[in-house]
Amino acid sequence: MSPLSIARPLSYLRGQTVNFSPDDSGRNPRTGPGFTLEVLAHDAVPLRETHVRTAGTVTGLDVGRTTNIRFGSTMQHVKVRLTHHGRPANVAVLNFAGHVLLGKTMTVGAGIPEELAFHHTGIHSMEIIALEEDVLLSRLCFSRWPIPWW
Repeated sequence: MSPLSIARPLSYLRGQTVNFSPDDSGRNPRTGPGFTLEVLAHDAVPLRETHVRTAGTVTGLDVGRTTNIRFGSTMQHVKVRLTHHGRPANVAVLNFAGHVLLGKTMTVGAGIPEELAFHHTGIHSMEIIALEEDVLLSRLCFSRWPIPWW
């Protein structure tokens, strides 16, 4: 069984959660049910592999300089759990044309996990930018339909 675990809260139509587990290196881009993600280095060149690592008590996917996540269909809700160890990450959700729908910047201190939630119709992709390449993505949740506990 792959260390990349998929939890299905109600059903595929209600939403999916991806938890990134330790010692899970994989291809870049990485695909899972309903999404594809690609990690880029500081020079915007895709890394050869993706890496899940642990820093302190937090385990997550190393997002490199930029991580682009594309969804298999348009979403209404997307949530990520990120932890930075220097400078906060900037996160944006985009529509099919690549226009930014919403953007947020992490607000908590270094080493503290933070969840950023985005609610908007027509979310096609997400971009995570880590200026110091020191951000871990431990959880990705997405749904096409409203989810009451978000």
